[in-house]
Amino acid sequence: MSWTTITAELLQRKMPADWVALKRVAEGQQRMDWDATVQEVIESVVNEVRGYIAAFRTNRLGAEGTVPPELVRVTVIKCRLELIAIIPGGTTMADALRVSLEKRANETLEAVAKGTFGITPPDTSPAAQPDAAAPRIGGDRITEWPDTVTDSDTATRGWA
Repeated sequence: MSWTTITAELLQRKMPADWVALKRVAEGQQRMDWDATVQEVIESVVNEVRGYIAAFRTNRLGAEGTVPPELVRVTVIKCRLELIAIIPGGTTMADALRVSLEKRANETLEAVAKGTFGITPPDTSPAAQPDAAAPRIGGDRITEWPDTVTDSDTATRGWA
């Protein structure tokens, strides 16, 4: 499966009852722009999830703004609870079940960061890559660090 872009439409589809209730509360607030708020929450949560992915050295990130299929549910849960927390009156929806789901979502993200919860690697086929060529970084220099460095490595590679 390919990595997924989290959108307002996806949130609405995955959490229909909460979506309606939260939107109703938000629209009752004269100073709140529901669409902008949802977009800000999505960007923030997706960046947080991607940070957990990047924390484990062998994980690779997919296209900007995407999450692997195993973490779509986790991302939706975190978006839901973030919306509940920031919308005035939304905290009344933060029941024990939702709090428990958030705890499990955070545990999953911590496992991803430790490498004990596997994720689908991003699609690296030529068709999935952007049209623009990626810049070349490093030239002849070493761009991947070894797990351990010995004194002989330091001298051989000119790191001294």
